[in-house]
Amino acid sequence: MEVQHPDSPAPPPTAIIPPLASEPAEAASRSWPIVDWFIPAVIRADDDTLRRTRLLVVCIGLVVPFFSVAAVELFAAGGPFAAQGLAVTIASGLLLLCPFLLKVSRSHVPAGTLFCIILIGLQFFLALTDAGLSDSSMYWMPLIPLMAAFMVGPRVAVACAGLILVEIGVLYTLEASGYPFPRFSTVADRVWFTMLALVFSVLLAASLSWIYEGYTLKRLRRMNARLKGLQGALEESEARYRTLFQNIPVGVYRSTPTGQVLMTNHALISMLGFTSREEFASANLEDVYPDPNGRARFHEKVAREGVVNQFENVLVRRDGRLIHVRENARATFDEAGDVVFYEGTVEDVTEHWRAKEALHASEERFRALVQHSTDVITVIDTDGVITYQSPSVTQSLGYTPEETLGMDMLDFVHPDDRERAAKLFDQVLEHPAEFGAIEFRCCHADGHYVYVEAVGSNMLGNPWVNGIVLNSRDVTERKRAEIALVQAKEQAEEVARMKSAFLANMSHEIRTPLTGILGFSGVLAEEVDEDHREFVHLIERSGRRLLETLNSVLDLARLEADQMEVEVDRLDVGEHVDEVVRLLVPLAAEKGLDLETVVEVPGVQSPLDSGCLNRILNNLVGNAIKFTATGGVTVRVGASDEHVVIRVEDTGVGIDETFLPHLFEEFKQESTGMGRSHEGSGLGLTITRRLVDLMHGTLEVESAKGKGSTFIVTFPRADATTPKAPEPPQEEPTPKAQGCPRILVVDDNEGARFLLTRMLRDAFEADVVGGVEEAIERAHVIRYDLILMDIHLSDESSGVDLMERFRSLPAYRHAPIVAFTAFALPGDRERFLSAGFDDYLGKPFTRQQLFATLGKALGTDAQERDAAPGSPASPNGIAARSPVSG
Repeated sequence: MEVQHPDSPAPPPTAIIPPLASEPAEAASRSWPIVDWFIPAVIRADDDTLRRTRLLVVCIGLVVPFFSVAAVELFAAGGPFAAQGLAVTIASGLLLLCPFLLKVSRSHVPAGTLFCIILIGLQFFLALTDAGLSDSSMYWMPLIPLMAAFMVGPRVAVACAGLILVEIGVLYTLEASGYPFPRFSTVADRVWFTMLALVFSVLLAASLSWIYEGYTLKRLRRMNARLKGLQGALEESEARYRTLFQNIPVGVYRSTPTGQVLMTNHALISMLGFTSREEFASANLEDVYPDPNGRARFHEKVAREGVVNQFENVLVRRDGRLIHVRENARATFDEAGDVVFYEGTVEDVTEHWRAKEALHASEERFRALVQHSTDVITVIDTDGVITYQSPSVTQSLGYTPEETLGMDMLDFVHPDDRERAAKLFDQVLEHPAEFGAIEFRCCHADGHYVYVEAVGSNMLGNPWVNGIVLNSRDVTERKRAEIALVQAKEQAEEVARMKSAFLANMSHEIRTPLTGILGFSGVLAEEVDEDHREFVHLIERSGRRLLETLNSVLDLARLEADQMEVEVDRLDVGEHVDEVVRLLVPLAAEKGLDLETVVEVPGVQSPLDSGCLNRILNNLVGNAIKFTATGGVTVRVGASDEHVVIRVEDTGVGIDETFLPHLFEEFKQESTGMGRSHEGSGLGLTITRRLVDLMHGTLEVESAKGKGSTFIVTFPRADATTPKAPEPPQEEPTPKAQGCPRILVVDDNEGARFLLTRMLRDAFEADVVGGVEEAIERAHVIRYDLILMDIHLSDESSGVDLMERFRSLPAYRHAPIVAFTAFALPGDRERFLSAGFDDYLGKPFTRQQLFATLGKALGTDAQERDAAPGSPASPNGIAARSPVSG
């Protein structure tokens, strides 16, 4: 039985999360005097619109001088160039109207749209009146959709792209039909105009990038400020929740139907006579019930009714003394209607029960207890009229006993609770042998209402009482504490979901730049000279260390939130361990260590998750290599009748016996501070221990300082007679193209496209595109052997959508399509494979991993591709190294 206390940080309530800093205020803090003169005040009040409008004005300021120079040159050339010069002059005049259109329309959309249409129309006219598709003015036309996207939005950008495609189609149709384009410009003219267009394109792209970069940095600052506020609110909520939970005056618990206590507080532990949380964890819940069936009857009632209030029960303290308790509990059900857990409060009412028993002894004892009881004792007749009131009513409700005599009891009850109070009264009248309990609101003498908990007993048969006795107490503070506890729990669960979403986003955003860092370091390692190769090696090591830390933090967060899911399959443990260890041989070789696998019992199987087992082995073997200077590391796989045993033995520095109790704690390392001797986050063994527990295994360690360590992992052994699931039928492979395979790569990230171009250029014939429609167009023209695509492509379309479009094409119905993405959390691989992808490659990746994945999808040997001409193996091993963290 495990007892858990909510010492982990409690998420903050949504209401106290600080809002983002005001965007208009921050935008107004930086002024562009000349540019902003053209922009109306209503546009300057919106940060995003202001940024787009500034881009529009800057682009007009760059384009008009360019057109002016072009017009002067065209008029100077004379002859047929004069018509083009006139068109450029007219276009320049129309462009100068755009800033004034801003003033009139008070919106950037009409002016930006007009700007793009003028550019498209002018380029079409220049190409139509000269060289058609080969005209130099066509070369910088792809910039127009980019400018439209920055200045107006994606819809105008798509419209501009469509117009340009129509324009290109018209020119191509004319070209194909033999239309006699004038072609009066010479090659020298087109070279001159191309150079001028390139200079303009560079200036325009630089301006767009500079303005957009400033906007991005500003957004990043605001997000950092929000993150700090969120962290502070998280810590504040955690402290408030922990204080409330520990100081509530009643016992609080949550338990499973099998009796496992998931959560409890000090009040309940003390109530049952235990001195510590550990001592309570070693007990059995069945032992606290004197009646073996008492707990079962209570939980049956809760499961049947969903919620039970004021349920009285008898429990046994650890010292053997019986106590009477009153429980408020509810059951939480899953979708199938089964109970997931019970939770509620337990109040020790032993004294109250004893007082109630004493009331039945004699009138004298009854009066003595009533006069000195802190509870309010009320006697009413069969009509509900108060015939006796104890003095404690003054302290609880502010009345004197004399003021209440002769009044109807229901007159003090809140109108919404009177019906339930009347039912209690009728119940006690009809069943004299039973006690009725109720919680209701009672009016105080000063007008406000307090929560009262009352127990009614029928003593009409006692001539000394001759009435119904109500024993009530003020439970307002307890009720408020219960409500606050429920609210804090709901807020904690809500922010826990926000935390999961935040972790997933951060994982994707950090893995994407790490792909460039690790990928380009591998490419550079093959191209730089010996003097700089060590620098590249250090960059690669730093990137992998950051990746390992990221994976460890995310894994720990998911494990703490119980979000780590395992997919168990029967694995040949010896074969699997040997495969993983062989990947780590280069890491051991760098330190001059021997690394070997000894399978003592071949073919032994265990129900395990392969990904979790990989992480366990990587952590244990990687640690053994890290902390071993001489000698080597040996991984042994053995088995008994019931278990599979994996032993990782090293000849390293060993572990001091005083540190062994802290070995699996988070962020704990034997060497810390300025005397720290090895790198690491201190999370590897913590995650390893939890992964082992998740797969129902055990992890033990044997170590002696200076002599080495042995980590022993034990898993349950699978029944060798259990038949394996039948393999799914394999489809006939699509015939591969002869010679060098042709690959289509789709990724909207420019850096990733450049990296893949460099990685694939010597071994594959690769076409790299950044857009969905461009990929579809290429696929209609060229039959590719394999398609490698990113998942996060744009707001309108994802890699899954694009994959489905490819599958609808007959030529690609069975073609291998591989997803490579920064979505690398547990379950992402399975999700994409089930969606229809043939394979999955998580970012970041090495060249060896990329070639292995492509080779597997193509049915070829990745090593053959890696050894293709012009693609030598990396001499320093950077491209071939497999990260220890997986």
